[in-house]
Amino acid sequence: MRWNASVGLVAAALLPRLALAGSVGSLLAVALLPRLALAGAVGSPFAGATNANSSSVYWNSGALVTPPDGTWASVDLSGYYIGLNYQRRPEDPLHEPSYKPVSFALVAPDLAFAVALPKLWHGIRPIFGSYVPNAGAVNWPKDGAQRYMVDRAYIVSYAVLAGAAADFGPDYGLSWMVGPAYTQLQLSYAIDFGAYANGKLPAGAAVFQLEDPRMQGHVDVNMHGWSGVASLGAFARPLPKLKLGAGLLVPLDIGLAGTIRVDSPPVLSVVLPTYEIKPVGNIVLDYPMPISLSTEAAYAVGEGEVALHVQWIHRRAQHVFAAYITKSDPAFLEGKQLTVKENTDDWAIGARAAFPLPWPGLTMAGRFDYSPRYIPKEAITAVNLTFTLFTGELGVRWQDDAGHEVGFGYGYIYPVPIHVGRSIFNPRMPSESGLSSPSAKGDYGAQAHKVVLTVAWRWDTESVTASSAANDARGPSEASSPRDEARPARVIHTQGD
Repeated sequence: MRWNASVGLVAAALLPRLALAGSVGSLLAVALLPRLALAGAVGSPFAGATNANSSSVYWNSGALVTPPDGTWASVDLSGYYIGLNYQRRPEDPLHEPSYKPVSFALVAPDLAFAVALPKLWHGIRPIFGSYVPNAGAVNWPKDGAQRYMVDRAYIVSYAVLAGAAADFGPDYGLSWMVGPAYTQLQLSYAIDFGAYANGKLPAGAAVFQLEDPRMQGHVDVNMHGWSGVASLGAFARPLPKLKLGAGLLVPLDIGLAGTIRVDSPPVLSVVLPTYEIKPVGNIVLDYPMPISLSTEAAYAVGEGEVALHVQWIHRRAQHVFAAYITKSDPAFLEGKQLTVKENTDDWAIGARAAFPLPWPGLTMAGRFDYSPRYIPKEAITAVNLTFTLFTGELGVRWQDDAGHEVGFGYGYIYPVPIHVGRSIFNPRMPSESGLSSPSAKGDYGAQAHKVVLTVAWRWDTESVTASSAANDARGPSEASSPRDEARPARVIHTQGD
């Protein structure tokens, strides 16, 4: 009873000026799984910036100049199994309890397609495709040690683009594409009303114990919005056995809007029966999106090819986020919500190879990618999380002379475990700083697997036949791969060629 009375006195005094600015800090940090599941692992093991594939919009839309004239289409359906674990460590081991480890696992799908239509005028052909600019989810236990950072969240974006690819002679081509992207975001996590009350008191006058379950509330956020994406691509074959490709993606910032609801601790409705502390407000956010550049060089070796690729993503654009809450009831929820992510630019390097098997129409491919962590350790949290990644993939595909293709790939993604010994986050920081959340010290680990099914096909037989004849007349410098040089009658410019 005495504790309830203290809560009532402090809450009644603070309520008129208890702005919950900073209380949705973890909202803007939901960028976990895009980095874990997709970096260096988009599409099949055959995919790259120098060949037409289902993920060409992501890697390089300029490669869509390479399929023979006619209609060509390819679809990838990928699935990721991802598991995460976190062992929180006390900031003050002498006065802070130990924490139980937490973990979760989930399965995430990814769909990509690309289409190239017959040439219309001066080597220009319409092209279409899709990719996922942003995708992630976490499903931590609601009562876990990470609950004040996040418990459940997801963000997913999907973009569909249309444009044109133009070849300038047999060995060079450019592309341009634009299209809309739709994004949906949901987030829920616990909020420590005691910590925010302490933050409004004079220094040294803290009344409430941090993370007291009796002062725990909950936040739910739902947002969605539209944006746009532009793609530029280039393809070149400067030597008969050498192909070069580069693709630039320029996504616009995502304008998200939605609602936020805060549920207060039950004890407040007991000690302050005249107040209904369940604020609901409108929230808007400009979610900055990074541009990315993917490059690749592929060289024919016998009847196969080897390729090296480098990718750069300007994630520094996501260094700090700011959201704004308006039209809340009660009004004390309104204000600017700041989140500090401390991102640096991201990059990845890798290699892939594809060689024919001794059975007709079968080809095998393998690839390896490396990408370092782009968030400093001190900024890592259960929701603002990224790992140094090593990815290995193997795949096999079957092609027939008519241009049909079926492929399957498997990838193992190894995230290097992280030990965070010092965290920049502290619940005693000013709420408007964007750093006012529990310390994220501890050990983080993950595991991930990927499978991908690819289906590609061509039709319009007359166009394919004419294109094959033209390629035979032009010679091996314009064949799609050394295998094509060996078999001029079979010109199939698809994944890995």
